[in-house]
Amino acid sequence: MCGIYGSTVKYNDDVILTKLGIINFRGPDYCGIMETDKIILGHNRLAILDLDKRSNQPFTYLHLKIVFNGEVYNYNDIKADLAKKGYSFSTTSDTEVICAAYLAYGKECVNLFNGMFAFVIYDEKKQQLFGARDRLGKKPLYYSHQGKVFEFGSQSSQIKINRNLSLDYQSINDYLIWGYIPEPKSIWQEIKQLPAGSLFWYDLENGNLEIEKYWDIDFERINQFKGDYHEARSVLKDLLSDAVSLRMHADVPLGVFLSGGIDSSLIA
Repeated sequence: MCGIYGSTVKYNDDVILTKLGIINFRGPDYCGIMETDKIILGHNRLAILDLDKRSNQPFTYLHLKIVFNGEVYNYNDIKADLAKKGYSFSTTSDTEVICAAYLAYGKECVNLFNGMFAFVIYDEKKQQLFGARDRLGKKPLYYSHQGKVFEFGSQSSQIKINRNLSLDYQSINDYLIWGYIPEPKSIWQEIKQLPAGSLFWYDLENGNLEIEKYWDIDFERINQFKGDYHEARSVLKDLLSDAVSLRMHADVPLGVFLSGGIDSSLIA
């Protein structure tokens, strides 16, 4: 778990540090800030892969700068394919793999990522922000867009600081009914959630924001499983083994939460 932040508003250092400080619990290992003439980027790091400071964020790869929360579990496979295309790497983290994949495949890069993530890339050449959220929205990404004012973060509480915002009473009603606020809304009228399985572009020159859905659940059951019980049991075992093995790669000790139920027992 890390914390990301970015803004086109030129806040002073104290305000930026406050916005990052409020989510320090998400990433206590390093706090980084990068400022250009167009945007401020900030990151609170919880180091999991490549613990060296070379992988601290905001991270620069060629003309890209990125803030990233999460993990791309299959990054080594993607990295090997990108290396064949001539891309080079200076770390052993998944962060720069995201950048290289973006350069190689554009928006289609998100379809390669098996993981949980929320990231935003600043493309200096295009003067554009490109960001995405994982398929099921495990990692949060909030934003506020008012023309050339664009601000994003892992939590709405970051964006709220030094802003005059209005409560969304329908969202409060939704929370009291459902126990959460359905995306894309938040408790504030001026702040939205990027929907799960979505990506966005923000043009720093004209202030235009575009959001696109790149994945959704197969509600039509086009790929419905047609095997019997024994085949289903075998497929489930393979899927669980693959999912767990992907998540076993880390440069820190690993653990498992075991409640004693069927799900966690199978995983353990």
